[in-house]
Amino acid sequence: MGSLSAIWRQARTVSNKLKTHPMKKFYSIILALVFASAISAQNLLTVREVFDFSIGDKFQISGNVPGQPPNRDRITIVGKYYSIGSDTLFYLRSHDSYYTTMLLEPPYLK
Repeated sequence: MGSLSAIWRQARTVSNKLKTHPMKKFYSIILALVFASAISAQNLLTVREVFDFSIGDKFQISGNVPGQPPNRDRITIVGKYYSIGSDTLFYLRSHDSYYTTMLLEPPYLK
């Protein structure tokens, strides 16, 4: 075991190495404040903002699954109305599906 003074010197040396320069602390604080303000700069979207469709909006969806023919869907918003309590918005839509068929059996020959 080392003497108490040697242990004390070693502890002071380690703590001196761990001390940071005052400018590093300043820059760290500034950086933390910038990140904090950037994080709170955007508001979260509400459900109403995400699902605020207009009459005439069109959505096209395509599906390509391996081993199956390609499929396409087209949805058009044709109307919207509120519930009796005016707390729910309902959308009326027109849905067109386009698909192809594949004949996997060989043709029947007579």
